[in-house]
This record gives sequence, structure tokens and C-alpha cells, in this order.
Amino acid sequence: MNDSHDEQIAQFRQSITALEEKQRAMGTDLSSSIQPLRELLAQLERASPQSVTDRSGGVDMSGERATVGGDIVGRDKVVHIEHYQVNMQVIVILNIELQEFTSAEQNSFLVNLSDVVGVSPNSIQILRISSGSVRVTLEMPEESAQMLVSLYLAKEPILEQLHIVRVELANSAGPEPQLNSAVVRELLVTALSDEDLTTLCHDHFWNVYQTFSIGMSKSQKIQILMDYCERKLELSQLLEVIKVQNPRQYEHFVPRLYQA
Repeated sequence: MNDSHDEQIAQFRQSITALEEKQRAMGTDLSSSIQPLRELLAQLERASPQSVTDRSGGVDMSGERATVGGDIVGRDKVVHIEHYQVNMQVIVILNIELQEFTSAEQNSFLVNLSDVVGVSPNSIQILRISSGSVRVTLEMPEESAQMLVSLYLAKEPILEQLHIVRVELANSAGPEPQLNSAVVRELLVTALSDEDLTTLCHDHFWNVYQTFSIGMSKSQKIQILMDYCERKLELSQLLEVIKVQNPRQYEHFVPRLYQA
């Protein structure tokens, strides 16, 4: 069996054990974090590669698939072995400014992340980088992707060193996860006073500001702003402005901004 595969299974088991011990010690229900790890562990165990051996030639060969043929005198031999690596897409959200994520920083990020999930930096590829917060869509081996998710669910401090505040598996067959409008609305309520909201719209969303009238409540203004940004696909731009005006509240909401 592949050594790295065994190591990843062992790390999953250790994470589950640590969470279970923490649950017992604190008397807190951590099943929402433990159960996803158990499911990922089960997937890893089911994916364990099988060994294929050429007994007649006296050489042990292992692989995930082998093509076996016979020679003219009927002796069996393995003529071809294929190793399959299944890749997955993972979205990570970083707690840094987009302009800070330079090419050099991207290379450093990949090197450090590869150390965490136990693969070569060449096994991880950046597919897309988008703003709002820095959202990086990565492609990496399936086992490494599952390990990264488990580290996030277990709230491992190592991810903080990489500025990672959220990890989610991407569905390559469907659209990227969208901003959660309800959380954006909650952020507006919490991060901005009525006066701040009015000023923000005056400076950055003039068309919205022009619809405001005397006596209009803060919640009404937020509704108009949200409707406009969703219609114009400008929620990401709105978040960039909030990030500048109230960075503390913005960072508090970042892990919840994107729909699960």
C-alpha cells in the first residue's frame, strides 16, 4: 500500500481521536466536525490501492491496475501497470489583500501548502484567483484535498499560518459557490452605521444613493443597496468597500460569506 496514503489515513484517525477527546473533556457536541472527518476517512480507506503481483517472474509489482498477458510458452507476466491519480478542485479563502498575493507569494503559498498536505508543489495547481476576499481555486490529488478539508474542519492552527480562513471542495461540474446574500446583509447591518451606509452609497453607488429619501430607515437603504448589487453582480465590489471601511468586522464575517 502507498506510504503517503497510509500516513493520510493515520492523520485522519488522529484528528478524529483528538476531537473526540476534546468533546469529552469540554462536554461540547463536536459531531458536526467529527462526522465529516469520519466520512472522508471511510472514502480514503475504500480507495486503498490493491496489490497486483507477478508470481511467475519472481518480481513483486503493485499498482492500481495491471494488464496481464502470457508469452508463447504460457508463462504469465505483467506487461503494463497504470497508476491513476484522481484530482479534485478545492477553494480556499485567504485573509490577505488581493494585491499582496503576488506571483512570488503564490509560489510560496504552494510550497508551504504542499508541505502541509504531503505532496510535491508540482501536484498542486492554481486554477483561478478572484477578489472579494482572496478566493483561490486549486487542483490537487484527491487524498490531499480531503486532508486539507479535514485540517480546516479540525481548526488546525497550521492553516492560519497560510492565511487560510475557509476551505471547501469545488464542484467542477457546476458553478462556483456564490456569496451568501443573507450574510452580506448581516455584515452591512453590523459593520456600518446609518450615516456610514449613506456615505458609502454616495461615494461608491451613486445610483443607489439617488433613491434615498428623508426618513428612510437603515434597513430600507440596505435592501435597496442589496437589490442593486445583486442585479448588477456587484456584491464583490461592495465587500471590497466594506473591507476598507470596517476591516475588523469584515474579517469576522469572511468565513461565512460564501454559501456552503
